Amino acid sequence: MTNATNKTAPANTAPKAPAKAKAAPKAPAKRKAPAKAKAPVKAPAKRKGKLPANLGLKTPTAAGKRRIGAGIDETMLVTLVTMDNPKRFGSGAYGRYNQYIALNKKGDFTVADLLAKGVQASDVRYNRDHGHIKLKAAPKAKAKA
Repeated sequence: MTNATNKTAPANTAPKAPAKAKAAPKAPAKRKAPAKAKAPVKAPAKRKGKLPANLGLKTPTAAGKRRIGAGIDETMLVTLVTMDNPKRFGSGAYGRYNQYIALNKKGDFTVADLLAKGVQASDVRYNRDHGHIKLKAAPKAKAKA
């Protein structure tokens, strides 16, 4: 007879030990007593005296110019490098870049015009740094003699 058809255990294995009886289920754990109620949180004390003048807001630079970033102010003229919108369709930046395109169709425009249309200062810095726009100083008005 072959080993495959023989259903008896091979001679070199030890007989199995009888299975142990299952342990009795443990009793449910005792519940802890509910925690004592915490004291209510006190409101912060009212501040005495005057508040700081600017409350941490950036103050405008000389002559009412707002500083947008390194080397950028509101009076600079904006030139679009590409008329195609380089932003991902449907994003907030895509909609704000469309403001650049709309203003460009009307002629020359400044950074202040963009900010008035809702473009963020960080957009102007990013687009300048990534080559989507070019900024140049506005020509100074000539005094008549």
